[in-house]
Amino acid sequence: MTNLFRDIIRGLATRKDPADVLGYIAEQSAILTGASGAYIERLEDNETVALAAYGEGLPPAGTRGPYEGSIIQRVIELGEPITVADVRSESRSILQSIGYHAPAAVLPLVAEERKIGALIVIRAKPFEASEIVSMQTLSEAAAIGVNRIILLQESERQRVELERSVHIRDQMVRLLAHDLRNPLNTVSIVLEAIADQKLPVQQRDELLGMAMDSVNRMSRMLRDLLDTAIVERTGELPLSPVPQEAKELTQQACEAAMLHTKSKGVDIVCDLEGSTIIHADRDRLMQVLTNLIDNAIKFTPEGGKVRVRTQVVEGDVRFTVEDTGPGIPDEYQDKIFEQYWQAPETAHLGTGLGLAIAKQIVKQHGGKIWVERNDGQGSTFAFTIPAHTKPELA
Repeated sequence: MTNLFRDIIRGLATRKDPADVLGYIAEQSAILTGASGAYIERLEDNETVALAAYGEGLPPAGTRGPYEGSIIQRVIELGEPITVADVRSESRSILQSIGYHAPAAVLPLVAEERKIGALIVIRAKPFEASEIVSMQTLSEAAAIGVNRIILLQESERQRVELERSVHIRDQMVRLLAHDLRNPLNTVSIVLEAIADQKLPVQQRDELLGMAMDSVNRMSRMLRDLLDTAIVERTGELPLSPVPQEAKELTQQACEAAMLHTKSKGVDIVCDLEGSTIIHADRDRLMQVLTNLIDNAIKFTPEGGKVRVRTQVVEGDVRFTVEDTGPGIPDEYQDKIFEQYWQAPETAHLGTGLGLAIAKQIVKQHGGKIWVERNDGQGSTFAFTIPAHTKPELA
């Protein structure tokens, strides 16, 4: 018997998954006692769940039962095994679902105050005291093994989360130290130039436009950083959705973009094909549209075109921003919505946060966002927001 226990404990030590440990213990308990079957009831969300069964006629994996008032609760609170004369008599237990009458031994699986569940062993004849002691040794070893694995997994998750936090911090430091320096330098140079009273009015206006672009760029960077920090901390952005006219919102985004592109030689075209109401946070949706339009303008060469379109399609409002720039290579299209990711060729042109935040905003509105590469040249970014009223044709 000593050698058998040593082999079982050694087998436990080689297993890295809690479910694997529990299944192994159910099997070994049944073999050790000549039982017809054994299974584990795992405690989850104040319910018990059957899993890790070994033998015939046992509850299917995933069967749920109550914890409060059950024999599992009594065993865990007592901290000692309980024998049951007939499994069918346990009305507040998964045990009652077993299709035959038989005695059972129910043993707690608890380690370091972690309530894991219980081991249930069923056989035709009653259990002797020595067999209960042997199974108790197994159940204690199983609880310790499962608890060890869970602690290791929690430690690994904490390590990964810490590394991720450090990575995010480093990215933010890089952004503040490098990416903000360029627009700050531009503003400084412009202010020095404007201080020269001999500058022509037209040249002064151009310099002021450059300074305003730099200020707007810094503002967007800081807003993106703050939004990213909020998502990292809470998992989502605060929204205040109210009924909005989709066409009107897109029209305003287009008009703002037209003012922005006067000096850039890029043509903005707006196609508003349908009209309907959406339930949305206006400022956040404008943030998404502005980000997509600004990106399109940024990557479209002089003489190119940016087309902004709103359509009502199958119960959704689809917003699209199409440009005639160089396009996005296929290998980048799955990455561009990731935080801090930037294409190597254009890494100096942004923060790598805007599209990730846009995706978060669209997701919280119940929509989806994607990018397509145009057949000729350029790219099309599109996102949908559910329509909340029957669309009316414009």
